[in-house]
Amino acid sequence: MFPIADRALHHVDPFWLTAIRYTGATLIFVALLVLAEGRAALSYAGRFGRVLALGTAGFAGFNLLGYVGLEHTTPQAASLTVAMMPLLTVLVVWARTKVAPTSVQLGLVATALVGVALVISKGHPSGLVDGGIGGDGLVLLGAILWIVYTMNSAAFADWSRCASPRCPRPPGRSRSSPSRPSRRRSAGSPRRAAAT
Repeated sequence: MFPIADRALHHVDPFWLTAIRYTGATLIFVALLVLAEGRAALSYAGRFGRVLALGTAGFAGFNLLGYVGLEHTTPQAASLTVAMMPLLTVLVVWARTKVAPTSVQLGLVATALVGVALVISKGHPSGLVDGGIGGDGLVLLGAILWIVYTMNSAAFADWSRCASPRCPRPPGRSRSSPSRPSRRRSAGSPRRAAAT
């Protein structure tokens, strides 16, 4: 993602890059949703504010901050920062549920964070404190917003039938895989005599 975006940012502004990417995707998925469930599926059911905040955090937050941050850091550092999402998820869950991770988990998270800081700063962590964290900090904030988006989007699982096994399928298609003939020999089937 970031190496390609880094090249695109030489020609397109981060705001326009985000807008172009998600405007096209939104139009396609809205069309698919209407085809599958009808125009009634476009109703926000009184949750427009929550959807707007969550969508802004997940898509505008993660991508826009990531692209703006990429203008001030390298694609490698940005990719490494985003790869820390599993570690950051531990901390976000801690902040959300007030249930602390185990000491082993915290130790592993701390070790990983120190390792990432060493790689990004090329062995000089003090550079992160002396103003070098700008771009990486924006990418990190975007990654945290994506985690918040992912964790809270589960509250909308009942909103669309396409978020469950009840999603309409094209005629002749089903969710279950076609049954394969069993290779097991039935109990009463004769065995082939061994050649002597």
